[in-house]
Amino acid sequence: MMQSKFHEDKSISSKILDDLLVSFRWWAIINAELIADFKLWATLEDYQVPDVLFIGCTAHNMLKKLYNLDEQSFNETIAHDLLPALSVYLMAHPKKQLFWIIQNPTEDLLGPIVFPSFNNIIHVKKIQDYNNIVRQIFSGTRVALWDSINPVIEESIRACALQNFQRVDNRGYQLCGDFLHSGHQILSIGSQLILNHLCD
Repeated sequence: MMQSKFHEDKSISSKILDDLLVSFRWWAIINAELIADFKLWATLEDYQVPDVLFIGCTAHNMLKKLYNLDEQSFNETIAHDLLPALSVYLMAHPKKQLFWIIQNPTEDLLGPIVFPSFNNIIHVKKIQDYNNIVRQIFSGTRVALWDSINPVIEESIRACALQNFQRVDNRGYQLCGDFLHSGHQILSIGSQLILNHLCD
């Protein structure tokens, strides 16, 4: 599968925000590499690991054949492999914050799907099921759930429906023709919500 130009690691720092360093890691799949990073961070000093972490599950985890994922179920991967590593990390770093980003609703909530073959695998009901699994697994742990962007995405989907799914974003992501990606404006609002949390 062709790699998107958006699917890469990025880091940015801000002098305005007291030398805040923000790093984005392209972890599309919950796999051994992701789990190994948390195991490593559990052995490091506080100053060597991020103060706040936002992690989440992309829709790629639903495409088992495309990404050659094993047959272990999603909830088994989260509960038996990832959660123990996250728990050890948080025990080693009790002042650090860890958020799991809830998956967003998709446009099949209201509109037509450009990639119907994917829609048999990725659809809003399945995303809701995955989110419910995550809520159950992380209940009572120090992993907080982050769903602040969802109302914005739901409003964007409604706006697409009102404009017959013709609205586009000329800077890269389609807003309405792509049933899965919400576009740069939504990403900007989501980033602002995270920065608001960090600055509070």
